[in-house]
Amino acid sequence: MAAITTIARLVTTATRIARADTTYYNVQSYRDGAKILSVWPAKARLLLRRRWRYDGHRYRLKPGRYRWYVWPGFGKRRAARYGPMIGSSTFVVGR
Repeated sequence: MAAITTIARLVTTATRIARADTTYYNVQSYRDGAKILSVWPAKARLLLRRRWRYDGHRYRLKPGRYRWYVWPGFGKRRAARYGPMIGSSTFVVGR
């Protein structure tokens, strides 16, 4: 079974201040200044797997510092209606 790293507590903390009509969230993660993940969970929690695909590339968690951001989304995702950023922080993956 692949190891799963959770950033659920971080996202949950950030989304506590979201509006009640939030229908999804946009969570983006960056490593070394490059975007490596953009997902749209419907709930205020996210499990980040050890490996994933984004924008046609394969990524994996490796030691380093990661930065994440969260925006609330409203209505259908294709409408791309977002509120102001509701959270941002970093997490570190050790060796």
